[in-house]
Amino acid sequence: MDLLENLVIPATTQHLDLLKVILVLAMLIFLPFFGMLLGGTGFSVIFNAYGRKIKNKLFIRLAKDIIDKLAINRFVGLGLGVIPMLAITFCYAQLMFEVKVITVSLLFVGTLLLAIAINFIYSYQNTFQVESLIETLKNISGLDKHELDTKIPEDITDYEFDLMNTNSNSGLYGFVLLLLSGFFFAGGTTIAQFSDRYQDFQNIAQIFLSGATYFNFLFLIVLSIAVSGSAILFFFFSWQGGLHDMDREFSNFVKRLQVILHLPVQCFFR
Repeated sequence: MDLLENLVIPATTQHLDLLKVILVLAMLIFLPFFGMLLGGTGFSVIFNAYGRKIKNKLFIRLAKDIIDKLAINRFVGLGLGVIPMLAITFCYAQLMFEVKVITVSLLFVGTLLLAIAINFIYSYQNTFQVESLIETLKNISGLDKHELDTKIPEDITDYEFDLMNTNSNSGLYGFVLLLLSGFFFAGGTTIAQFSDRYQDFQNIAQIFLSGATYFNFLFLIVLSIAVSGSAILFFFFSWQGGLHDMDREFSNFVKRLQVILHLPVQCFFR
């Protein structure tokens, strides 16, 4: 990336030590949030699609609550996701000044993908909120299902249909872009570890031939499952007293799913 190279200047020994501290701090901020966002988005998209397919409101509600609690809001996504990853990119650019390797390019592309993914994810989050508002208005209207089907204007029906399409599409796009961002992040940081093989990694296509990249990417996914699963339990049952409108049926449903979701983590670390 010529732009990044122009922004980077040679660093003194003291500056290099400071950069390493900043890099560690940025990693400590970025990795837990990215894991929570990736895992939460993945779980939410899967539960949402499955719940709508079998018309199970428990799965749809779980998908909504997961993305509400784990994604939090757009500003948090920017502050704990995009900015730390951008800081990581610049730290690597400074630490690897004049080293001909694609690490910085991979991290920069990953940052751009993350920024786009966050936009889709919070669009996905907003569709649940609008859908809940529409359902609330229907409930207080006092009309039964047959009357709602016949008396609601066609424009509102069309809007609901478009909202559901936006809900499914934006969530899926955001999740796929997060996976790509995570893969580029894993590739960039993995290549930086092999100083004796920098000459083997001169273009982006070569990261798809790196076994270490795939292993680190797999580790990142497992970490995301573990972090997001723990975050679901924390936000649903502990944070500020847990979800206030959660009945026993939904509570037991979430706890049973958590046991299943943590099985891949236990298998990976055995």
